[in-house]
Amino acid sequence: MNKETIERMMKMTKEERDNLLKMMESVNMPTTELREVIKAIEAIEEQVATGVFESEVESEVESEVESEVEEAISCNNCNTEFMHVRKRGARPRYCSDECKPTYVNKTRTYTCDECDENFVMLGRGKLRLTCEPCALLPKIRTYTCDVCGVIGEQHGKGSLRKRHIECKLTSIPIVRTYTCDVCGVEGEQHGIGKSRVRCEGCKLVIKKVRTYTCSVCTLVKEQHGRGKLRKSCVGCKPTVAPTVAPTVAPTPVTIPKTEEADSVESDNTKVDTETQMVLDIMKNLGIGV
Repeated sequence: MNKETIERMMKMTKEERDNLLKMMESVNMPTTELREVIKAIEAIEEQVATGVFESEVESEVESEVESEVEEAISCNNCNTEFMHVRKRGARPRYCSDECKPTYVNKTRTYTCDECDENFVMLGRGKLRLTCEPCALLPKIRTYTCDVCGVIGEQHGKGSLRKRHIECKLTSIPIVRTYTCDVCGVEGEQHGIGKSRVRCEGCKLVIKKVRTYTCSVCTLVKEQHGRGKLRKSCVGCKPTVAPTVAPTVAPTPVTIPKTEEADSVESDNTKVDTETQMVLDIMKNLGIGV
């Protein structure tokens, strides 16, 4: 139910509200919300009639009057007392604008690290080290090369250089000599690492040899190389027949029957001796051929 409908119902009399409620019940419309609104309106009317709202308004007015009571406050500058109406917010600390202190920007002097001149800095904050014109200029520093000893200039920020670009050290390949313990010839070794003991041609080729006992003939034999140790020798190793793929039977081909095939099938049928004798006689006489 909206605000306009509630205002209209508050302007109605009690009889008009009852008629409206009966009309909605006759049309079978929901009346629960309407009943709650009517109860609220009647409760408000009773409070207005008994004067409850008037007492609440009077108490609010009294509280406002009490909050506007004057009080004496001493000025922080001239220590004179002045009256102030107590309201919401903080109390004033000065009696007038003349007693309020005037804030002046703090001024400080500093010496520039680049041009060695004195400058004035206004306001608060960390004291400057260089003036604005010198801060905009590119920073140039000098360094001494540790290779040629010549002084050079470096522009910009960052860690200071140790040597010129031209004097930058280049990596030198490491070459060492060793004596082969097999042939006694000296050789060269390049790079970092453990020193060589023998040359490439005298490098020993070590083959791994192990022994095993055959589980069939019980003889001790040798096995060369790595891998799992054998259990039986090559001669006693059982031979396994090769696996043959299963043969697939060809699919039967159906041939359409003819009169000759019917006669052949009839010839191949087994009959007793008496019937066979009759058939032979008919064949000799040329009957039924």
